[in-house]
Parts: sequence; structure tokens; C-alpha cells
Amino acid sequence: MAMYRAKNDLHQTVWFYESSLDQNIRERRALGDDLKQAMATRQLSLHYQVQTVVATGEVSGYEALLRWDHPTRGHVPPLEILDLADENGLIIQLGEWVLEQACRTAAGWEGNICVAVNMSASQFLEPGFAGTVKAVLARTGLPASRLVIEITEETVQRDRVRALGMAQKVHALGVRFALDQFGGKGSVLSALCDFPFDKIKLDRLVMQQVATDPKVAELVRAVTIAGHVLHMSVLVQGIETGDQLALAYSEGCDEGQGYLIGPPGNGIVALAARPVGAADSPRGLAGQKSRRFYSSAYFVPRFESSGIL
Repeated sequence: MAMYRAKNDLHQTVWFYESSLDQNIRERRALGDDLKQAMATRQLSLHYQVQTVVATGEVSGYEALLRWDHPTRGHVPPLEILDLADENGLIIQLGEWVLEQACRTAAGWEGNICVAVNMSASQFLEPGFAGTVKAVLARTGLPASRLVIEITEETVQRDRVRALGMAQKVHALGVRFALDQFGGKGSVLSALCDFPFDKIKLDRLVMQQVATDPKVAELVRAVTIAGHVLHMSVLVQGIETGDQLALAYSEGCDEGQGYLIGPPGNGIVALAARPVGAADSPRGLAGQKSRRFYSSAYFVPRFESSGIL
């Protein structure tokens, strides 16, 4: 028991055996048995929390929330229920029950009100999940467009390829998706707020997608605004064309990096910052594929031209 505790504790690597460790394990196993009994005797229930349109107050949907009133312990927190279900091999069965109950209840609501159901990573990444959703919708009669599946960043990060494939399959049924706990503990947004970052570097893949996906340009703008709000500069990597440089400027990015600006070298070339004329402006560079743009490492380019795009 002490060995397992030491493996799981990232801060204290030495643990000595105590009888309380055995007691905790026994209590945990007993609670797992209680959960199996609760599922069999319908001690579990779903509560529904309303979601509204902020501007009008109109009801847009409800989120299904799992509840368990234990006979002796009282209210058991939802996260503990999920942990127990995962430890005891019940997570798939529990998730299917929650999904079916939520859809069956929502099917009786008037109008086009949606129901949102949280999915654990284990259930969402299960190969037959899309088939399960399809079968539940068929049994309950709930239109697919009124079901919202909520997953977290942790689910995506656990296996991005499988998560994307499953999301595409379920979305093809007409089901909607929500990214849950965005900004919560462990999320990228939380890290941006908590860590003392001075700069955000947008990956070169973003620039590669700009030409084919208009939404990416809006994403660059949103990230730049968020960075500036958090007092961070934004650097765009992978600038290889004049069009990409023009986009970086028009969206307010602070710095650029890429072969258009300068390829990697085995030494440092000290270049003084100089005023940029119309010929070197983003408009002048737009459409060019290989012209170099010179600046020093500390020069934040601000161009004199207007109407860049």
C-alpha cells in the first residue's frame, strides 16, 4: 500500500506503511460496491440546470447533472461518483444510463430545448460510442439536434486522433458538441492566466491553414487580443509569404518568424531597425513567395501603409 501511495504522490516519494492505508482501501472498495448497488436499485438520479440566452433570458437548454444520495454518507460529489465508476469498471454502463435518462426526459420537453450531457473520456473514446448514441436517440425519440455532448480538454488530449474521429462520427448524426470546463484547472486558458508567460508563439501550422480556412484568421485575431489583455506579446511562426506577413500585421500580431523574414543560420547577423517604406510594407510584400524582410531581433514591425488587405 505504501508503495502505491508513493507512486501516486508527486510531492512525497517516501511513504511508510500505516494501518490507515488498508482502511482507506477497504472503505473505497466498499463504496464501489455501494455504487453497484445504487445503480441496480435506482438510487442515482439526474438533476437539470437551466441554460438561457443572456440577451433575452429565453431558455435554451438544460445540463443533466448526476446525483447520488448515499444511505449513510449522504450526498456524494459527481466527480467522486465518476472516479468510483472508473475504478470499478462501471463507467461505460453508468454513462449509457445517464445518456438514456437525459434523452428520454428531454424528449418530453416542449419546443427545441436542448439537453447537455457530460461524457467521460473513457466512454467517449470507447469504439462503440457513436453506435450507442444513435441507438439511444432511436429508442427515446429525441432529435439529434437537441442533444449536446460535452467533453473536456482532458478527453481530447488523452488521444487526439481517436477523439477527433469519434467527434466526427457523432457530429455526423446531427448531435452538437460543447467544450466543457474551458478555463478550468489544467486547461490551456488556465495556464495562460497562471504562468508568468511574456509571449505566445503561434505555431507555423496556423499560418499554413490561413489560406484555406478563413476561420483561422479570426482565430489569430482572437489569440492576439487575449494575449494583449494578459500583457503578453504574440509572435507568429511560419511566415513564408507576403500574404502571411500582411495577415500577421492586420490582425495586430507583435512579432513574426519564418523564412520570409530570415532563414536559420549558424551565426547572428546584427541588423539595425530601419523605417519601412511602401515598397516593403505588407501590401508590397503580399503575393511574394521568397523576399526577405529585415528587422532586428528587438524590432516590432509597424508598417506605414493602410488598407493592407
